[in-house]
Order: sequence, then structure tokens, then C-alpha cells
Amino acid sequence: MSDFVTLTQELRQIAGLSGTGPADVATATGIELQLVRHIRDAWLAIQTDHKDWKWMWKEYEIPSPGSGPLQTIGNTTDYILTDVRKFWTNTFISYKTSLGTTDRQRMTFVPWEAYRRRYAVANVTASRPIQCTRMPNGNLRVYKPDDIYSIEFEIQKRAQVLLVNADIPDLPSDYHPLIIYEALKIFGKAHDAPELIKLAEEEGGSEGGEGR
Repeated sequence: MSDFVTLTQELRQIAGLSGTGPADVATATGIELQLVRHIRDAWLAIQTDHKDWKWMWKEYEIPSPGSGPLQTIGNTTDYILTDVRKFWTNTFISYKTSLGTTDRQRMTFVPWEAYRRRYAVANVTASRPIQCTRMPNGNLRVYKPDDIYSIEFEIQKRAQVLLVNADIPDLPSDYHPLIIYEALKIFGKAHDAPELIKLAEEEGGSEGGEGR
């Protein structure tokens, strides 16, 4: 398993450059800054190359310590979704948190336009959240809950951006070298080095089908 700075250092070695840096991606300059950018760009390119990487699937968890399913707040309808590119509309399940998972019931996802027509002028009475929709701003709206409910659903995460030394790509560690070789292609093109592009394609593959 390699973190951001280690990937950048390994790229330097494979590219045949002297030295061992960067020591810190945040303070890199010159050629080291280029290497940092190539690793970051390569990782973004891999994540966006296909829409449905299996390793970008997960069950939604609230972004806090001890995170678990989204928990509603009584009389609140709108919830900000963090790090969610899309979700699967047939996976929503709710249960009253105090009762636990034995109270699980499926929810119905309603497209935003239909949801708005149905409830825009209605006097909505708080009850179990049996329906939900995604608003144009990307947030989740649930039918007005009357208590604290846990809501589970499946998502595809947004692309991860590497920022600091210790950031680890959210990809099975066996495939971390793919990031280096994708970055090597970028480096080879930027420096007119076809031999490095060829090496990257031979060692890393050019189809990128792993993990689908």
C-alpha cells in the first residue's frame, strides 16, 4: 500500500531521474512538483475512466467519527450528501433507530419533478420516511420524518483527490502501481520520451479494465 508521497517518489525512480524526492508534496517545486501533479492527475484519470468501478461502490455512511447510516432529525427533510457521485435508487431502506435493523422497511425513490408536484402544495404530516428524492443541488430529501430514522443506501463515491503526503488512493493496494504507470505516460508525453510511454503501457497495461 502506497501513500501519495511514496507514489511520487516511485514515479521518479521509474522515470530514471536522479535523486529521491519529493520529501513533501505540499512544498515540491520544479521537477518534483511536476511528478506530484502527474500522480494526482493519473489517479483522477483512472477514477473517471469508467463510470462504475466496483471499488468506488459503498454503503453510505455519515462523514463523522463512528459513522453509520444517515440518521434523520425529526421535522427535517433535507440532508447534505458528502462524497456521493450517484446512488442506486432501489437500495433505500429505513428503520427507526431506536428499534434497530429489525424495523427495516424499503423506501421508494421518486424523481425530483414528480416529488415536487406531489408535495409542493401538500400539507405534509410528519411520519415514517417512506419516500425520498434527490434535489437538483444533489442533496437528499426525505418524506418528513417524525422521529430519528436510520437510512441505508448504496452509492458510488466521487473521485478522490490526493492532497497530502499520507493520502492513500482508495484502490486495492495490488493495483497502486497502475497509478504510477499512468503518471509515467503523462510524464513521457510532457517530456517527449516515447520510451517511457512504451514502458508504462507494457508494465501497466493500456486498457485499464482492472477492478470493474
